[in-house]
Amino acid sequence: MLNKLKQLLLDIGLAENESMLLIVLFQEGGLKVSDIAKKASLNRTTTYGIIKSLSKRGLIDSYTEYGIAKHKAIEPELLLAYVDRQQENLKNKKEDLKKIMPDICKLHINNEILPSVVFFEGIEGVKRAYEDTLTNNKSKKIHVFSGPDAIFKQLGKDYIKYYVNKRKRLGIKCYQIASSTPIVQMVQKNDEESLRVTKLIFSMSSFDTEIVIYDTKIAMFSFKDKHLLALVINDRAISDTLKKIFDFVYSILDNELGESKKIIK
Repeated sequence: MLNKLKQLLLDIGLAENESMLLIVLFQEGGLKVSDIAKKASLNRTTTYGIIKSLSKRGLIDSYTEYGIAKHKAIEPELLLAYVDRQQENLKNKKEDLKKIMPDICKLHINNEILPSVVFFEGIEGVKRAYEDTLTNNKSKKIHVFSGPDAIFKQLGKDYIKYYVNKRKRLGIKCYQIASSTPIVQMVQKNDEESLRVTKLIFSMSSFDTEIVIYDTKIAMFSFKDKHLLALVINDRAISDTLKKIFDFVYSILDNELGESKKIIK
């Protein structure tokens, strides 16, 4: 349970040390700084800084008992109110960002875009790379050499549902090629409602990678073991070449009715 609580605290924006300290206070009640530092395995200077940060967030209360300063966590139920406040703040910031977006776009250089490579690491980095396939996609299409088995395992159903729903909301159609596995076949059954066409390769095992081709970019993802990483290359020549390879493979796999043809090595 503690590991799940720690992950949830990290998910709502707390740092590692902040999460550990707050969990200590949930378990122990009111404590002196020296006791908090000892139980959270932190030095006192760091502990003071974390207490100040959590106090600003409204997650801990400070009081004096017999002349000694102590600190305690808020009531657990109030965590829900904290999340509500965070959501409201993000909503307001999103609206503010929308208002100044035209000015931000003016700052962006609209001349010829130089080739670039951006590297992302870890699960949050990989998710940022996936966001780019949606938010920076003028063509409203993605062409994917897909590895759904690895993606389901590493990113989970909830994130995949979020990504697909957002892609649908933005009107971005997906054309993907994947090896034929039970998970891929399940995915293919939902193609029509997901703005997607999936074509199957029967003679290959599942990919531990995924390649997404969109506009002038290629996003390459690796899901091998737990070392997740992504590479986004922005270069029209490379993008066009991979798109031609994709189109060739795509054209010989399926007809428009989705009736798969076996490809023999």
